[in-house]
Amino acid sequence: LVAVMGSLCLFTTPAMWRTSKVNRRPLPAPSQVLSINGLNPSTEYLFRIRAENDLGPGNYSDVITFETLPNVPRAPAGLTALETTQTTVTLQWHLSPEYRRSQGSIKVYFIKYEQTNSSLASADSAASQRVEVAEGNNVTSATVSGLSKGTEYSFVVSASNGYYTSPYSER
Repeated sequence: LVAVMGSLCLFTTPAMWRTSKVNRRPLPAPSQVLSINGLNPSTEYLFRIRAENDLGPGNYSDVITFETLPNVPRAPAGLTALETTQTTVTLQWHLSPEYRRSQGSIKVYFIKYEQTNSSLASADSAASQRVEVAEGNNVTSATVSGLSKGTEYSFVVSASNGYYTSPYSER
């Protein structure tokens, strides 16, 4: 009977897998869990592990691939009304200038609106609309319909990457 003295976990990004830029982390026996901090958000990593004992190292495990979660997206910026009718408004916005890939691709926008004399702070009383974004599509506008004729509204928009939702934009 030979006791496992430890394990070695190798991890890297796909672009670096076949190079010397592989990170090595010892895992003392009998640990079966390894936490690795400092990974980049929205990044694919490859992992494999092998046990070591008095007889030497064992074979590496199969490679496991996963992608880390993105950061929280920043609030959309530059919200403006492009076109209005008596009961609709077409809004346009853009991703914050500080937007980074690490915030993940935007999957959906949420538009919240309310009559100007009301407070948008109350989610229960504010109307909202969900704007789905097709994968790879840079949708940054939407038309809100069903508004009351002759009524003034305030609008805000937030972005979601499927994991986290940004704060709302400025009005």
